[in-house]
Amino acid sequence: MSGERESWHLSKSVPITLIVALLIQAAAVVWHGSQWTAAIHQNRTDIDKLAAEHDQMNNASSVQAIQLARIEENTRNLAERIADLVRQLERRQPQP
Repeated sequence: MSGERESWHLSKSVPITLIVALLIQAAAVVWHGSQWTAAIHQNRTDIDKLAAEHDQMNNASSVQAIQLARIEENTRNLAERIADLVRQLERRQPQP
């Protein structure tokens, strides 16, 4: 080159269909990327929702475990009281 820089230019031998095809491909890549981004955001929302439901279920199961322990303790106490009553009745009734 003789010291002057040639500016970039497009040769007239490049078909316009190639340029259009490249632009369409670029648009398709951008569109596909935006679809991925939307899907990722939706997945994040779904994961957050499932995590909240999971926490609620864990809390509910903890409450149910406590309630079950109380019921078992009450049942045990009732069984002991019934056994005591049966023993008292057996002592009161004369044996033949």
